[in-house]
Amino acid sequence: MQQRPQGPPDRGLRRLAHGTEHPSPRELEVTSLVREGSLARWIAHEFEHLNVPLRCHASVGEALAALVGASRRTSVLLVFLDELTAAELREVLRLRELGWTGELVAISRYRMAPTVRRALGVNRLLTPPFVQDLFGDILAELRARVADDARQPGVVAVMRMTTGSSSR
Repeated sequence: MQQRPQGPPDRGLRRLAHGTEHPSPRELEVTSLVREGSLARWIAHEFEHLNVPLRCHASVGEALAALVGASRRTSVLLVFLDELTAAELREVLRLRELGWTGELVAISRYRMAPTVRRALGVNRLLTPPFVQDLFGDILAELRARVADDARQPGVVAVMRMTTGSSSR
């Protein structure tokens, strides 16, 4: 895992280059479906300083139940695609059919064609190398997008599909 260069202290709030603060826990709900040991530990460690709750689930069924029953907050699902069986992948796809419009952040060791990403409903694909504070940046970008959508009266926030190769 690579580390980003350390900058001057910023009173506990990391900021992106454009000045967006990390989202508050009241604005986001994050669910993790990552069972692989070292990756799950790294994700848990990354979320420790973000002040955003992370709910970890061992089965697709538990994760789906948590997301479908979630409140109106913006929700994020982190899923490690490399460890899912075909049946589990079909269950993840069912999320969109059930009306879930949250952010689907897929983690994989491999790149994925844009057409496959669209078919799976993946908003963001993360591939190695995984760097420190990666999730902080992702959540800050999501918070900024949600705030932009809220400022536009009469516009309903819709799931944004990433079609380019904007993976980190």
